[in-house]
Amino acid sequence: MRNLIMVFLLLVVGVCVLLIYRFLRPAAEEIAGTYVRANTSDIVSVADTIVLSRIDGSEMGSYRYERRVGIEYVQKDKPNSYKVTSGVGVYDKDRGAILVDETEKVFYIDPAKGTLHSGGNIYNRK
Repeated sequence: MRNLIMVFLLLVVGVCVLLIYRFLRPAAEEIAGTYVRANTSDIVSVADTIVLSRIDGSEMGSYRYERRVGIEYVQKDKPNSYKVTSGVGVYDKDRGAILVDETEKVFYIDPAKGTLHSGGNIYNRK
């Protein structure tokens, strides 16, 4: 009976530790999501989407990104295009940025405003 109580207490402590870890993790997870940008002119209509998702089990704050860009020309003299790029980056909480090694691209993120900046483009969280 005493061993059963010890096992139960260890189980309760283990669950408590997991719950504390889950709720006290860094707020970096708040940046995951879909960010969109659209631009329309007399010549072209651009739909640009960046999806950020945290890589499970990553202790360094690694994120997978996928960028989808669709370009539709108003005048049909040019073919429409659709391009998808993806990669992995590490979130630097001090800089508020995801640094992508392969392309040296930087995504600056403001979780409070729900915006992502890449180059001169501003994306809003959906």
